[in-house]
Amino acid sequence: AKPERIEKQVEFLEKNPDIFMVGSNAFVIDRKGKKIGEKKEPLTSNAIYNSYFGFHPMIHPTCTFRRVLSSGKPFKYEIKYSANNDYYTFFKLICLGYKFVNLEDKLLDYRIHGKNATFIDMKEKFLNSIKIRLVMVFKFGYRPSLKDLLMLTMQTLVVMSLPERVLTEVYFLAKGIKKISFSIPTPSFSFRLG
Repeated sequence: AKPERIEKQVEFLEKNPDIFMVGSNAFVIDRKGKKIGEKKEPLTSNAIYNSYFGFHPMIHPTCTFRRVLSSGKPFKYEIKYSANNDYYTFFKLICLGYKFVNLEDKLLDYRIHGKNATFIDMKEKFLNSIKIRLVMVFKFGYRPSLKDLLMLTMQTLVVMSLPERVLTEVYFLAKGIKKISFSIPTPSFSFRLG
């Protein structure tokens, strides 16, 4: 994390008592610390809420949150699945009306090293995320848009049809961490008019 991360986020929470959690954007770095991309997430509470069905819009290691819920109970993660419990816990909180924001600043260097938990057993984690989405719809009243449902259908087709080793690259492309670059070759001939 950047040295100023905690200070900026605590200051933000102190100035915004209606916000429960604050995250940020991040640089993506490789094993050696070289910047290879960026993780940009929605910034406002509404944009984050509207994104939750499609993907996890909070970069977990950037999250700073209040210790106590509005009910007076201490905040704690709910462990319901073999993976994705942060997604479940945060999604449930936002469905219950808690507000989250992301600061535009990139307050973390998110290292990709090949053994990140995100990229291990991706199909199992994806299936967990589908279960979580269904719980949020049927138990907590989340209403996905038609676009969300179409996106989930496409995600399911891609994730279930591709081998695990390819899914990491697809994830990088889908999240905008890596860009597809190509160029159209310049013809080696010229025209003369006249």
